[in-house]
Amino acid sequence: LYSLYSDLVDDITCVDWAESLHHSPHLDLIHDLRKPLPIPDSSFDTVICSDVLEHIPTPASVFAEVRRLLRPGAQLIMNVPFMYGIHESPHDYHRYTSFGLRYYAQEAGLSVLELEPIGGSVEVMADLAAKNLMKLGRVGSVGARLVQGLAVMLRRTRFGARFSKSTSSRWPLLYFLVAQRR
Repeated sequence: LYSLYSDLVDDITCVDWAESLHHSPHLDLIHDLRKPLPIPDSSFDTVICSDVLEHIPTPASVFAEVRRLLRPGAQLIMNVPFMYGIHESPHDYHRYTSFGLRYYAQEAGLSVLELEPIGGSVEVMADLAAKNLMKLGRVGSVGARLVQGLAVMLRRTRFGARFSKSTSSRWPLLYFLVAQRR
């Protein structure tokens, strides 16, 4: 996500843990994310936590640490998968509902400003089919792109958009959360 927001901010600190399968040339700190970061309290205006929480066995500790790192009034932007396959095993511990995310945020002293399901049955089925097709080599790769393209086309129709939205509360692909330190 670095390239999406790097031109919009004055300073960035990128943190990940050594077990991550995703190499980042922008990494500033490698740290065990289950432990407090060696960064002073109230250091950030925004913390982005993308596809991280499911890899932490104790989610309350992440929310508490984010609260510690945020300045008063600053915001957490987070996304987490819901209907998603096991990944980065054996470090894949949880899938969160909107109820769980709201609970952990509020318990840590954060006010939830936005909490939205992203995607519904259309996106979940396309993602599941595409990921399984990718295991079939070149033919599967073509099939995966086709499935994803068809899902995008369906989602752009009035029926597809309505169906996706109507199923997103029970079958979301992921959740998007914005919370603010009180």
